[in-house]
Amino acid sequence: MYVKKLLLPAVLGAALAGQAQAMVIDFDAHPADFGTPIIESGFQFDFNSSGWGVFGPGSGACCDVNYNGTTALFADGDRNGQRAFVVMTKVGGGTFDVSALDAAVYWIGAPDGTVELTGALSGGGTVTASLNVGQGWQSFALGGGFSNLVSLTFQDSVSGAFLDAPGFGIDNINTAPVPEPESYALMLLGLGALLGLRRLSQRGHQS
Repeated sequence: MYVKKLLLPAVLGAALAGQAQAMVIDFDAHPADFGTPIIESGFQFDFNSSGWGVFGPGSGACCDVNYNGTTALFADGDRNGQRAFVVMTKVGGGTFDVSALDAAVYWIGAPDGTVELTGALSGGGTVTASLNVGQGWQSFALGGGFSNLVSLTFQDSVSGAFLDAPGFGIDNINTAPVPEPESYALMLLGLGALLGLRRLSQRGHQS
């Protein structure tokens, strides 16, 4: 029994070790910030838009911002002839995963829009997704494709001026990797070992 108690945490810990560095970037501890780049939780966010920043209710930000009740990242309006976009990278370089995030349009009364995600993979190539957003904040799961990224770009699909294009807000960026099949296999192997120990223990009691 004592051996089993020791083995179970070890097995589960090994299976989940790959997710030890996971975090959710919620911007809640970040003061109102209208600079570029913005650094948060070990990540850098570079903005190219007419209006942008990390801010929440009470920040005094203009105008009719579609807050989710907390601090979030926002961008809206074309700049330098390009649709509003934000590029996320890891400070100091390196790869990262994004498994989920929350998103909505930038301003209250904006038409529904689409946030286009483009992830640059460390081995070359890209992965893409389109998030249909509206007034209500939604949670989006990205699946396993957005792994081993060197950058992730969020871009408005609509061209337009500030408070003309829908823009977007982003929050709760989950950098937890999607569990790999190997993790499940390791967990099943550990559970099999526990069952084997239980049978041995039962036989020992019976003899």
